[in-house]
Amino acid sequence: MTATKVRQKLGKPKIEDKSQDLFVLGENESAQIFYDEHEKVYAISIDFTGRNHDALTPKDVLGEDITARADGSMYRMKHYSDAGYWVSYNRTNVDPPQVTITMQKIPTKE
Repeated sequence: MTATKVRQKLGKPKIEDKSQDLFVLGENESAQIFYDEHEKVYAISIDFTGRNHDALTPKDVLGEDITARADGSMYRMKHYSDAGYWVSYNRTNVDPPQVTITMQKIPTKE
């Protein structure tokens, strides 16, 4: 998807740049969209902050539950090489936690 189409779907970004946009989607939710040299999306990172009950779970993102580390944090990355991307789930150990979900295109060799 191009930067123009992203902006048509999500509206005006809070911060707009040729290489990335920052969208504030709610009080506790934001998204960064990253663009390549052709202004096409290659990565998306969504942050849920505070006591956000709308935050996605590891099962929502990865299709499986993951066990929290001893400090309460969580992290897992899954590669979907056939589909050409990877996705990660990261939850901090602070209170309240921050959840970051990132999806990025796997570069192809030309």
